[in-house]
Amino acid sequence: WDDEERYGALKYRLGTAAMMGDDAMHGTEACDYRKKMGMRLAATVYIADVNEWNANKIAMQTLTQIFPLKDSEWLEAQAGRHWQDGNSKKSLVTDEGRSRFSFRDHLWNCAERASKGLCITDLEGTRKRCLRSR
Repeated sequence: WDDEERYGALKYRLGTAAMMGDDAMHGTEACDYRKKMGMRLAATVYIADVNEWNANKIAMQTLTQIFPLKDSEWLEAQAGRHWQDGNSKKSLVTDEGRSRFSFRDHLWNCAERASKGLCITDLEGTRKRCLRSR
């Protein structure tokens, strides 16, 4: 159950999915599907009851993808969109969007960085710290 030394491989098949729990180490091999004109699509779904007390911890310790960024304010703006305790009518069908979220650049030279294409090539610096400039 808690054996972190175990590892294995999974061959994906059409119509199948793999599910992992908390803190699962995972990754994929490099693939070149151009010859077969195919592609591989992967999705990561995070489920959390986000609130003002846990948003920062969730953002900093859980989110592993490029978007959304590790930003607790953005995460809090999403809270309660699809589910709420009680007799709420909230769902994906009735989603009205997130709460207001103001974003800004965190570096003084973001416009210059964006004009050089660093939003694409510098993921750790420019992309994560220059949210407004494109």
